[in-house]
Amino acid sequence: MSEQIQELFKKALENRNKEEEIKEEKIAEEQEKVSEEEVHTKSNLQNKEQNVEEELKELSAITSDSSEEDTNILEDPKKKDKRIMISIDKLEDYPEQPFKKYTDEKQKEMVESIRINGIIQDLIVRPLPNGKYQILSGHNRRDCARIAGLTEVPCKIKENMDDDDASLILIDSNLIQRKDFYPSEIAKGLLMKKEIYKRRNVKSDFFEEIGKEQNMSRGNIQRYLRLNYLNYKLLDMVDSKEINLKLGEELSFLKEEEQDFLASLIYPNIQKLTSNQVKRLKEESAVDNLTEDKIIEILETKEEKNNIGEVTFSDEEINKYFKNFGTTEEIKEFIIGMLEAYLGNKV
Repeated sequence: MSEQIQELFKKALENRNKEEEIKEEKIAEEQEKVSEEEVHTKSNLQNKEQNVEEELKELSAITSDSSEEDTNILEDPKKKDKRIMISIDKLEDYPEQPFKKYTDEKQKEMVESIRINGIIQDLIVRPLPNGKYQILSGHNRRDCARIAGLTEVPCKIKENMDDDDASLILIDSNLIQRKDFYPSEIAKGLLMKKEIYKRRNVKSDFFEEIGKEQNMSRGNIQRYLRLNYLNYKLLDMVDSKEINLKLGEELSFLKEEEQDFLASLIYPNIQKLTSNQVKRLKEESAVDNLTEDKIIEILETKEEKNNIGEVTFSDEEINKYFKNFGTTEEIKEFIIGMLEAYLGNKV
């Protein structure tokens, strides 16, 4: 081999060795970078794990405190009522409670609902010395559950409660939960509450408190309270809407024997009374002149209709409500339509 060729071969070999060295250096650098990243990543993971552990410790402490608090609530009757399943046979009615049992139709609806969904809202009861429980709220639910085939129902137990406290729960829970009361139910419930306030010498204004609770005016509260002075037949006619609340209030001022005779005349035939008849009955009673003959006379008096005369309105009164109407005919049609919608077939 010539010296020239050997020289070329030597240079090529040196170049190859240098390339291998460069390649190995690059690999070493890459491995070093990867190693540094792994160390950095591992460090980050360790930090994150440490943070998670600290958060879990804090959460565990919070959960522990919360669980302890919940346990205290369950154990402390002042914070939460005890809730258990009670056999229907161990539930007794509240004596002389003012709320009526459901009608057949409404009872059927609730029975079907209980069969499908069970008892959605717990009954409220208080323990009795005989080992049974007295219902403060849920008489109808108990009856419907029995018809639906249930043998026990969920109940919230009110401990250490006197008769007045029990009555207040009975009245308030029913008045809040239901909206379809008979006037007689509201009347008796309000009277019971008023008597409790009086016994306890409560200083707050009874009418103001009830007005806020039931969204009821003072005048309506007084009317309902007056219904407690009606005999049961006239009160039944108020419940059936044969006598409206205002007329029921007026009739409550009649003496007991006057009410009894009046009821004997109008109750069997459900005769409707007019406001003028009730006004005369009250006036004659006030002067001790409401004899049986006078009652019959007033009931037989036929009032003349369509003799009201002309009703006029000022421009100010008309413009206040009808400024957007074009003609008097439109106003007339609107008034008649509203009266028919309001009064229905009562006229």
